[in-house]
Amino acid sequence: MIKTGKAEKMIQTIFTLDTCSPIPGVDVIECKDETQLLEKWHAFLLHYDPDIMIGYYFQDFDLRYMIQRAERLKIPRFPYLGRNQDEKVKITKSCHFGKKKKYDTIARIPSRELVDMWVHIAYNYRDSLRETKLKFTSMYFLGEKKIDMDYEKIPSFQIESADTRKMLAQYCLMILDIPYND
Repeated sequence: MIKTGKAEKMIQTIFTLDTCSPIPGVDVIECKDETQLLEKWHAFLLHYDPDIMIGYYFQDFDLRYMIQRAERLKIPRFPYLGRNQDEKVKITKSCHFGKKKKYDTIARIPSRELVDMWVHIAYNYRDSLRETKLKFTSMYFLGEKKIDMDYEKIPSFQIESADTRKMLAQYCLMILDIPYND
């Protein structure tokens, strides 16, 4: 999270299952299970109360996935992420017709503005970029290639050790460079 009007990051926090080797300058919140992780993330969000949430492909993956997991784990308060604790997050699909039919996930968190940089880049830079994968967008906007992690390897990184969880956490932190630097 960053504080409005400040260029530097105010806090960097990673939530992880099990232990994680230390990462300089990052608050690592270790959780014993997925329920605790989601509950702590929910409390974190409500505590820091951001007006704007910025991410990269987080509406169609991260946010949707966390809400699905919370439903499966029976965490009833999780989808209430806005300031008004009586309104749930709303997730819908929209369809666009252009060169090909495309479906997008649209998430709405009451009283918070969501800015998904993937959506912005996919629609505004589609003619300039070969692909909208993180490694291509980071090269285009930042002039540097980001580590590309195969999503199929993520579970093994999570299970293996505190050091591999650190590598996974560092990858997640690097993903944040795109939305905050574009």
